[in-house]
Amino acid sequence: MVMIKKIKKGLTTKIPVKEYTQAFVEVRNQIELAQPEALVAINVVLNRRNWIIGKIITEKESEHKWGSNFLEKLAKDLQNMYRGNSGFSPANIYRMKAFYQAYENIRTAVRELKDLPIFALQWGHNVVLLQQLKNGDERLWYA
Repeated sequence: MVMIKKIKKGLTTKIPVKEYTQAFVEVRNQIELAQPEALVAINVVLNRRNWIIGKIITEKESEHKWGSNFLEKLAKDLQNMYRGNSGFSPANIYRMKAFYQAYENIRTAVRELKDLPIFALQWGHNVVLLQQLKNGDERLWYA
């Protein structure tokens, strides 16, 4: 039997190569199985955040009659606060508002945002759907 010799603080432990390789493969498989699920979870959280930011912007603009200066100032302040995060450009802040407005009347969006297929997509894919399709049902179908 081939052994891997590991020395730790004066102790010598022999690890059989076959058993180690089997353990390594099992751990690697778990990592690879979890990665797609983790990516979907990240997309859900970020899309939910963007939807809520869009909701806040829409409500504040309506309530206070604020114009595009609000979006510009908000984007600038967020970029200053979160330096290095390109997700808060004026264009992207506007997209968040459009994202909310595109789906605000879908009842599911109010109850369980994560249940809509749009929330599992990458943000860039949602942006493409918003830009290419004007009909909400079509966007949901493509999502």
